[in-house]
Amino acid sequence: MIQYKNSLRRYARRLRVAVALHMAWLLSPRLALRFAGVSPIAGAAKQTGLGWTVAVADSAGTSRDISNDITDVQFGTPSGVQDITGIDKSAMERLLLLADGTITLKGVFNVAVNKSHAVFKNYRTVPAAGYRAVILTPPGGSALTLNMLFTDYSHARSQNGDHIWTAPGVLADGSVPTWS
Repeated sequence: MIQYKNSLRRYARRLRVAVALHMAWLLSPRLALRFAGVSPIAGAAKQTGLGWTVAVADSAGTSRDISNDITDVQFGTPSGVQDITGIDKSAMERLLLLADGTITLKGVFNVAVNKSHAVFKNYRTVPAAGYRAVILTPPGGSALTLNMLFTDYSHARSQNGDHIWTAPGVLADGSVPTWS
């Protein structure tokens, strides 16, 4: 009889915990996970966009960290696609073709030595390698290397007095952009 009562008590305790977890989950899933002893972000590999490093080769080919001048970076690594759908198909068929790379850097005008203006003022001067290496490094250790030709270095001065620049680039040498 005592053994039966102890089993009932353990079962009741587990049931109360389960009900409490269920109620907590309905009110706050994060709180429920913490209550259950599980971190809601344990093992999460997701990251913010804070703390990136952007290095761009200057006209001599020397890589310069201009992260402090960059306010916005947009990049893409698209691939061409060929439609190969036969008339006997009910859905599209495609082949993946050549890889490409694009980038648009935007930043604050800075004439300091080896900063953004020094890097882009001669954007048409291509280093001996035939391209300017751009290395984008988000937090976490991976990095994307793009061998680019910059097609413009435009400036804007808005009504409030800020001086910003934009530098778009395209893939230069046939090297597929790769994450390390």
